[in-house]
Parts: sequence; C-alpha cells; structure tokens
Amino acid sequence: MTRRARLLLIEAADFAEYEAILVKKDHFRLMFEPHFQQASSIQESFRRLRPLRLDAMHGRPVSKEDLLMAIAECMRILRAIETNQ
Repeated sequence: MTRRARLLLIEAADFAEYEAILVKKDHFRLMFEPHFQQASSIQESFRRLRPLRLDAMHGRPVSKEDLLMAIAECMRILRAIETNQ
C-alpha cells in the first residue's frame, strides 16, 4: 500500500476509530511508542475526550470546565509528539 493510500485511509477514519488505530499493537510499537511510551497514556486521553466530542457533535452544551479539560488533553498529546520528534 502506498503512503498516499494509507493517508486516505486515516482521513476516512473518525474520532471513534483513532484510538483503535493508535493502540493496535504493531502500529503503537512501530509508530507511536516513541511519543507516548505506553498505549494506556493515549487511551486515557481518548477516554477523557470522547464524552466532550459526543456533546459537541450532538449540539449539547459543553461547560467551561469540559473545554479546559479538552485543551489540557490536546496540549498533553501535542507535547508528547513535539518532545519526541
């Protein structure tokens, strides 16, 4: 499979599928372990973000606290990626 074909597949994935893609044993070991050390780290971020994503995508109110938590989780993920490049 070409790199472009793989990119098209990931672009077709939705939020609910990202966690499964990231923590799949071979994917995680080869591509994500240098950034997150443990699959449970990224799984925890997705567990925290999932309810917020559902609320936002279904027109439910998102509290200021939820928004702050989402920002913190996103920063945690970005920090892991940036510091291990």
